[in-house]
This record gives sequence, C-alpha cells and structure tokens, in this order.
Amino acid sequence: MKLSDLKYDSLRVLTKGRPKTRKTTSILSWPGRHYVFLFDPDGIRPALKHFPDRMDKIEFDYYHPGNLAEADAKMRSLIEHNPYDNISIDSLTFGGQTSMDYGLNTAKNVDLVGFVRMPGQREYGVEHNYMMGLISACMRLSANKTKPCNFFLSAHVMERQMFSPDGKLLRTKQRLVSGGQALAEKILAQFKEVWHFEDESSIEVGKPKTYKVYTQTLGENIASTDLPIPKEFDITNNWLYDKFSEAMNKK
Repeated sequence: MKLSDLKYDSLRVLTKGRPKTRKTTSILSWPGRHYVFLFDPDGIRPALKHFPDRMDKIEFDYYHPGNLAEADAKMRSLIEHNPYDNISIDSLTFGGQTSMDYGLNTAKNVDLVGFVRMPGQREYGVEHNYMMGLISACMRLSANKTKPCNFFLSAHVMERQMFSPDGKLLRTKQRLVSGGQALAEKILAQFKEVWHFEDESSIEVGKPKTYKVYTQTLGENIASTDLPIPKEFDITNNWLYDKFSEAMNKK
C-alpha cells in the first residue's frame, strides 16, 4: 500500500494520551487545509506557533455552551461543501463538557446542591447524543467518495486502579475521559485507528524526554491500526506525518 492509496479511504484516527500540545501539532502536521471544531479554549493555540508558514491553511472556531448551535450549523455547511483536507475535534473531553453545560443551561428544572447545578440523566443524554452525532457526521464526511478528508478526534485518558479485597493492586484499566462511560466505549469502538501518545522520561539525569506514538496496545495503553505501519513512532525530533508517510511509502 502506498500513501496515495488513502485517497479514497481517508484516515479516521482517534488520538489519545499526552502531552496535549504534541498531539495537536502531530495532527496539524498533515498537509492540506485544516478545520478544527475547538472546544478546548487553549487546545490549539500553543501548537500554532509551530506552523507560522501555514497559518492560512489552519482554521478553527471555538465553541462553548452559548454558541453550540453554531457548531451544528458549521457541520451542515461542510456536508454541503467541504473545502478542507483535514477535520478534527479538540477534544472529546471538552466537547462532552460543553454539551452537558448546554443541557444544564437550557433545562427548566435542574437539581441544585446549594447554588451548584447538578447534571442528571437528561444532561448525560445531551452529551451522548450531541457528541455521537458530531463524530458520526465527521466520519461520514471523511468517507465521502467525491471529497474525502482525514478526521482526527483528540481525547484524554484516565486510569482506574483495581484492587483485591486485601488491598493488592490487580490491574490498571485505562479509558477515555467523557461524562458517561457508555459514550467512551461506543466512540472507541468506531475507530480502527487508535493511536496512543506518550511522553517518556529517561532515568538518566539531564536527558530530555522522548515522545512516542503507539499504534499497537502496550500494557494498559490501548492502541490499534489496520494499516501496514510500525507499532510505534518516535516523534521526539520529527513530525508524525513525516514518519507516517515514510512508513506507508515503504510498503
């Protein structure tokens, strides 16, 4: 398989792990025009400094509970006409929180603890339906045969430790961060490409961190790929797209 073979089978990638800025720059390293559905107010700004010569090709709108309907309008316009080569959502965590806050802000009756508005089943339903709808629309847009595009979903992960009755650590389980666990599991099941980002500190004093992307599960870091690419990429001093392109063009 050559990289050019992806023209009609565009990438749909769930990126997870850390650090945040390294994930974002890796996504933006893909060539062509980018559009970002931005829910994290600081998500893209630290990464933009790495691409001063491509600022005219990177577009984004920041969506919050007060203008969430505009994200839906933007998606509808993209379905009618998509000029972008890459579309991403930054991120699942902040998008979920934004949609839950939207649900709280529009509810007529909300449970209160003091002055704090407490989310209930309705708000978790808003998060689930909104994020699944946005992600599914991006998936369909990506698979469009006339104008395919790459789709990247950025996500955070959390670890849950499981102990035996006597207090012994049995295992550490990792999952995507979202308001509802069912949403996280459904989203993970939709992606064949799940790439895990990790920063690794050296045991040697003074030696800098290394940054890697895993495409196969390593320990509790769930990852997967259907592509003929290495099980890991070292992106400490490289853009991910360059390493990915190199690997694909070797096949």
